[in-house]
Amino acid sequence: SSENGSVFELEVPLKPTEMGPNPQGQPETFVARRFSNRTALIVEDNVDNQLLIQTKLQNWGLNCRVVSNGKVALDELSRKTYDVVFMDIRMPVMDGVSVTKKLRSQGYTGLIIAMTAHAFTQERDSCLAAGCNWYFSKPIDFDNLNAILSDILK
Repeated sequence: SSENGSVFELEVPLKPTEMGPNPQGQPETFVARRFSNRTALIVEDNVDNQLLIQTKLQNWGLNCRVVSNGKVALDELSRKTYDVVFMDIRMPVMDGVSVTKKLRSQGYTGLIIAMTAHAFTQERDSCLAAGCNWYFSKPIDFDNLNAILSDILK
């Protein structure tokens, strides 16, 4: 009825072979083996971005933990080490640049990849100056990210 609206559901069954090749032309399942036993902390306040990034990284075999602000990330990184940290730059409570500076001042040497919707040179320079190892503007080029992770997580 017009009072209650309508609800539609669509289920599309997909097989792993239908995901297509990665940049090197191999199936996604091969990539997953390459990153298995690796861990990633995703620091991102946007729920849609959290889901997208986590899903892609998990498809590649990474074990992921997601936190929604920089303060929680600092607490998490004081308890556990991750192979890579994906750091959103613009977040409530504590932004990614502040978190990265704090981590580096405490001697944290792990890999930090900045992610931001602000694709300006000044933003990139700020992230790298704070101590981020890499910088990606959103939307993230996952093919490029895959290639970089393949190189640095050997």
